[in-house]
Formats: sequence, structure tokens, C-alpha cells
Amino acid sequence: MITWLASYPRSGNTFLRVLLRSAFELKTHSIYNDKFDIASDKKTSDVVGHELLPDDFDLDVLRSADELYLIKTHGKPDVVSEQDKVIYLIRDGRESSLSYSKYINSYGKQPATLEDVIDGNVLFGSWGDHVTIWSEQCGANVLHIRFEELIDEPQSMLEKMSSFLGILPTKIDIPKFSELKEINPKFFRRGKKDSWKEEYTIQQHLRFWLKNHAAMDSQNYLNGKPELLSSPALVELAKFLAEDKQQLAVLNNRLTILNKNLAEQSQRLTIKETQIAAKNYSIESRNNSIAQKKIQINAQAEKIEYQSSQIKEQASKIEKKNREIEKLQQQLSIDRNKFRELQEKHTEKIEFEKKREERIKTLEEIKIEARRVIDTSALKHPLSKLRKYKLLGETIDADRNPQTQKKLVRLSE
Repeated sequence: MITWLASYPRSGNTFLRVLLRSAFELKTHSIYNDKFDIASDKKTSDVVGHELLPDDFDLDVLRSADELYLIKTHGKPDVVSEQDKVIYLIRDGRESSLSYSKYINSYGKQPATLEDVIDGNVLFGSWGDHVTIWSEQCGANVLHIRFEELIDEPQSMLEKMSSFLGILPTKIDIPKFSELKEINPKFFRRGKKDSWKEEYTIQQHLRFWLKNHAAMDSQNYLNGKPELLSSPALVELAKFLAEDKQQLAVLNNRLTILNKNLAEQSQRLTIKETQIAAKNYSIESRNNSIAQKKIQINAQAEKIEYQSSQIKEQASKIEKKNREIEKLQQQLSIDRNKFRELQEKHTEKIEFEKKREERIKTLEEIKIEARRVIDTSALKHPLSKLRKYKLLGETIDADRNPQTQKKLVRLSE
């Protein structure tokens, strides 16, 4: 859940956060994170109870959380949703405007005069416009507190805040402005209610009232109101003159802005002309470089064309050699086939010779056996039969045909 700590800049918002820290032990945040003022000093950050929000924080996520987020803002009420609570702190606009001008000159990037702050020509506009738009926020979820009451009656204000937030204070230990000033004299000034009397000129004071008299009247800040503004006619006249003066100031401001824009445009035009001249020079240099590259490319093209003709000639020779190699490969294939045939014939011849040798060996063995049989049989058989075996033996010597050998074997059996 979110409770906004809203105020015009330098209206005591930081002192309010100090009270919430010291009395309720509550940490508070800033929608701006305040990295360059409060968060930049550890002692100040500790006494304020300042905590940084994540860089990617989402307000809707914070609203749906159970944890209470007390967030400072100086912006418009458009950040507030229906379920949010608001503590709006109001301070005498003369004090807020004076302190805001000093803050801008201490921490801001651009200096600002008190008149700039009074007229609303600064971030967050004028005090009167800010108070008027936030005063329209009312209801049970909005608590309006005066800075002056916070200083004069802190106990009473703590009770109001306790009831509004639904949190009881843990201790009543309110630091004094003198103690805060010792911690950070640049940030905590004096916390007074009437320092404007010492620092405003009569013209600045009148200027402030002409700009913010409606808000000052509505908030009952009537102390020191110029007598000139007691007459309604004089108020209208002064307002009319102030508006004319303000319009003139706005016109002068616009003229200054136009002159500044014109000077910036003239400067940009000069820069562009210089850039164009540089680009033209660069383009001319590139064109010269391109022309030189074209010459180099043409020379390379001629060289490549010559090399291409040589490559074609070599390719022709290679093709011729490939044809010759192909013929040789064909002849080699034929020779291989012939060699294979010769190998097969040679193998067959070797096999034949081997078988022939085996047959001769077999016939020799048969012949020896036949002779043995004949010699043995000669003792047992008649002469005619022996002659027949003899003739068979002679036949074996004359004829080594296997068929004849088979017949001899049968006869011997």
C-alpha cells in the first residue's frame, strides 16, 4: 500500500520524514530517489530514514503489497489512486519559495532567482498553483498538515498522523532543527516561520502576493499581507499590471528562447556546412581512390585474361594427355586380361603336369606290382598264362593310358 507525502518543494517534507523515522521508526522513500542530495550523505539518509526505490519500481506492484510505502512527491495529484492515502504538508509560501530558490542554486543545474520561483518559472511551478490543486484533494484518505503546526505542536501532529496511518508511535524523540543543521547545514537551513521578513524586498513581497494572494487567503496566511491588497480595486489593478508585466516577461522569455534557438540553429547550420564540406572532400578523395582502383582492376583484368588463356592452353594439353592416359589405361586393361588368361593357362598347365606326374608315378607303381605278380604267378600258373601277364607288362611299358592301366589292374585281380 502507498501513502504519499506530498508538498511544494521546501515545505518541510524532509522534516516530516524525520518525525516518521524518529517517532514511528518508519522508512520512507522518494519518487525521485534523491540520489544527489539526501541519499548522497549517509548521516542525512539515516536520520531521514530514506530508502531508495528500485530503478524499475512499479507503483501498482507497491499498491498491492502488504508493506506500507511512504513516498515523497512534489508533483501533481495525478499519481494518486483511489486506494492511496495522502499527507499533504503546507507551509507559508513565502518561506517555501525563498528556501526553494536557495535549494535550486545549491543543488540545481540552472540557477534561479526568487522572482523565477515566485512566478512559477521553475520545476513544479508556483507555490499558489501547487497548493490550489492539492487542496482539492479531500476525504478520509487525505490529511492536511501545516508545517508551522508541525514545528509548534509536534505532539498533536504525531497523534493525528498515528490515527491517520493506524500506527502507534514507538517513542517520542523529536530532533531539533539545530541538531539536523549540524548533520547537514547545506540541506537543513533554519526551519523558521518568518525568515522571509529579513530577505524579501518590498517589491518581491508584493510580487509574491499578487501571484499567490488567492492561495494565501484560502490557507489563512494573512500575516504581513500588503495594505495595498486591502482594496479590491487596487488588487485588480495590481493584478492587471502584474499580468501585463508577466506577459511581457513571458514574451521576453520567448524572445530569448527564440534568439537562443536561432543561435543554436545557426550553429548547427555552420556545423552542417562544415560536415558537408568535409563529406565533399571525402567523396572527392573516394572518387580519386575509386579511379585508381579501376586502373588497378583493369590491369588485373588484363593479367587475369592472359592467365586465363594460358590456363586454357594448359587445359588443352592436359585434356590431350588425359586422352593418351585413357588409351594407355585401355591397353593396360587388355594386357591385364591377357596376362590373366596366360596365368590361368599356366595354372592349368601346372595342374596338368602335376596330374601327369602323379599318373606316371601310379603307372610305375602298377608296373612294379605287375612284374611282381607275374614273377610270383610264374611259379604257379602255366606258361601260357605267364606269357599273357608278360604281354600285359610289356603293354604297360608301351602304353601309359589310364584306361589300359585300369584293365591291367582288373586282370591282375
